[in-house]
Amino acid sequence: ISACLVGSEMCKETGSAAGIRLGLGNGAVIGRRKGDYVSAFASQGYVSGTHARLQKSASGQWEIVDLDSTNGTFVNGNRLSPNVPAVFSIGDIVRIANLDFKVE
Repeated sequence: ISACLVGSEMCKETGSAAGIRLGLGNGAVIGRRKGDYVSAFASQGYVSGTHARLQKSASGQWEIVDLDSTNGTFVNGNRLSPNVPAVFSIGDIVRIANLDFKVE
């Protein structure tokens, strides 16, 4: 499964979530039951109800925070510890459960 985070949007290009486009928002929550993207992730069974949060750091870098999800959040294959922000940037792969997004 491949996808992308392009500029201010996350877009899922292939697989079961083909065509999903999400605007990146500071403080936006990714989840199957709660958050800003419920309509996009509601049918994604491996994504937790409240899975992760996107945010900008004080220096303006994008970060993702795992919200103690069941199937994890990863940046470049490294599983995030719950509630610890991880910076992501162009070229990185961000995985939400079983869905991969490439930052472009």
